[in-house]
Amino acid sequence: MKKIFSLKQLLWIDGIAALLAGVIILLFSSRLSPVFNLPENLLMTQAIITLLYSSYSISMARRKSNPKQLIYILVIANFAYVLLVSCLVVYFFRTATIYGIIYLIAEVLFIGLLAFLEWRRIK
Repeated sequence: MKKIFSLKQLLWIDGIAALLAGVIILLFSSRLSPVFNLPENLLMTQAIITLLYSSYSISMARRKSNPKQLIYILVIANFAYVLLVSCLVVYFFRTATIYGIIYLIAEVLFIGLLAFLEWRRIK
């Protein structure tokens, strides 16, 4: 089966998506909080984590070569974040709006897919 994206392309997608998501959530957390019915400080914390993560991912994408250990750290961080956000879905399921739940589940699916694809590329 032909690979759709190379590891380097996945790292760029991962880093740029994280950068955009982090900036958008950080800038609009006060407006999104009531729409999602999620605490503003939770959204801001997610945005800061995402921005920090994006800097690591983009730095990996910019390298000519990447030691597997550094990519494993990236993949493990993605899977850990997926677990964390999955817990948030469960915790806020009764209180968040449908938009908040969709946002959290979309994060789980997108980041989980990227982690899976990156892991497959380094195997």
